[in-house]
Amino acid sequence: MAFDAFEGICGEELDRLEKNPEETIAFAAILCCNDISFALTRSVDLFKELSIEMLHMETRKVKASFQLLIEFLATKTSLEQLIDVLKNEVGIGIVKICLRNLPMHKFPKDLYELDTFLHAGPIGIDNAALRKEAQDDPEYRRRRLYFAELAREHRNGNPIPIVTYTEEENKTWREVYMKLKAMHENYACKQYLDNLSLLEERLIFSHEHIPQLEDVARFLKQQSGFQLKPASGLVSPRTFLASLALRVFPCTQYVRHWSSPHHTTEPDCIHELLGHVPMLADPRVAELSQLIGLASVGVSDEDVEKIATLYWFTIEFGLCKENGRTKAFGAGLLSSHGELEHALSDQPEHQKFDPNITSVTKYQDQEYQSLYFVTESFEDAIDKLERYASRLNRNYNVWYDSYKQSLTSLITRSDVQNVAHEMEREMARFCRFNDFLCRHW
Repeated sequence: MAFDAFEGICGEELDRLEKNPEETIAFAAILCCNDISFALTRSVDLFKELSIEMLHMETRKVKASFQLLIEFLATKTSLEQLIDVLKNEVGIGIVKICLRNLPMHKFPKDLYELDTFLHAGPIGIDNAALRKEAQDDPEYRRRRLYFAELAREHRNGNPIPIVTYTEEENKTWREVYMKLKAMHENYACKQYLDNLSLLEERLIFSHEHIPQLEDVARFLKQQSGFQLKPASGLVSPRTFLASLALRVFPCTQYVRHWSSPHHTTEPDCIHELLGHVPMLADPRVAELSQLIGLASVGVSDEDVEKIATLYWFTIEFGLCKENGRTKAFGAGLLSSHGELEHALSDQPEHQKFDPNITSVTKYQDQEYQSLYFVTESFEDAIDKLERYASRLNRNYNVWYDSYKQSLTSLITRSDVQNVAHEMEREMARFCRFNDFLCRHW
């Protein structure tokens, strides 16, 4: 490998490249040129030809010439190809290439890549997360492994597998469903009540049995554009948030142990179907969820932790104002009668939602929260989160393409201009429709 072009790479790092030639690593390159327009265009084209992901590009004038700083993700193999091409490129020279100091995090760019991210790691169940009764029940553990295998085998574009739930599982669902239904009228927000009623009217939800995830997924896609993806259990915060950015919600199909129907230490289908689905069916809550996901792409681990905390105190345990009263919209509250009652009592503290404060507030995951945040409206929460996300340090921005259901990195001006052109075309169509209405009405 042509390491003479490298600076700032120690022997240990060179060994890492040699031992793991297909590992994706973040690099920074400084290139020199006289014709900046040519160099910009050629660099973008070259990186695309070699399938090297460009993360950031900037230029600076140095005396009579120019320099380009390009940050990118590459393997040893693709880096060798890049150096070979650049050495023979007329009009562009290599000043230096080095490992980038800040860690870079890959993200799924579309629904097919999301399969890979969600299925990373060995298949199995987290024994530590199970209650003792579940740990000591071999039949329950076998059942959980069955659901984990179902989730692992599912691929984007395929129907979600139909599950035959046991009588014990349906009995657990019935008990939780009826207990919560009696409380929702007084505690749940209007959006939740409206969508739960709609799910019942369409015979998707019933207290009698656990609904099939495929039926729920079709309903959700029609209502808000969000999709459900079978999951074997908890996924990493970064992967979960990236799923939301793609308007996908990882959803389990297993049920908590029958011995404790009203409490679970990990998410299950009762929590996600009764807590998340009616709220995700609301377009504003779907937008809020995706916004939280988009905010996580390209930021540091520290900021991902803050964004995950924002998710916890809004989508999971959020409260909102409704006609002067405080109501619940968080899934963790709406699927737990005990915490729902606690959250809207005078015991815990209620604070106005402020992302700068909320994001650094410690939360409880083993007992009831001592503090809940109240948002004035979903529009208000969206506005505040957009301003918060715009101030985060990131190496690049991403744009969600609703036609392709994919994320596009916005690194160069041409990337932004391409998106702007698409928006201009959409706006032109809208203006034509508006002109038509004005002429005929």
